[in-house]
Amino acid sequence: MITLLVTLSLIYQRLWAAAGPQPSAKVRWTLLAPISLYLAWICVATIPNISALLLTHGWDGAPLSGPLWAAIMMLVAAGIITALAMRFADGIAPLVLGWALIGIVIKFPEQTLMRWVGISLTVVMLGIAFAVRFRWPSRALAV
Repeated sequence: MITLLVTLSLIYQRLWAAAGPQPSAKVRWTLLAPISLYLAWICVATIPNISALLLTHGWDGAPLSGPLWAAIMMLVAAGIITALAMRFADGIAPLVLGWALIGIVIKFPEQTLMRWVGISLTVVMLGIAFAVRFRWPSRALAV
């Protein structure tokens, strides 16, 4: 999965560079949006896959509890996706993470910490998606 993540990252960067500073709506929706969606989903999926691998090898997260580790990983994912969104003015990536966080909140309603971190980060991701789309459409932060 790491190889897929690295490969998608390289493709993503090259497509954004080739699209230029003001890609047309057609280019955004037919080329950039699908790769953004796929890259964001692989970024999000890599974190629990690494956690599952560590658990398989006997690591239990000590001294921190499972819900606390989950909240930390949610914050890590939010940091990665925020950086991606800000660097490339990509409003799709935060929506992908928001969707994943809502799934976590629904799956673990009894975990208060995870629920509040998930809900809070979902709201933040929606705000970032909105801000990137409507406040920074010129991709001023992109390479």
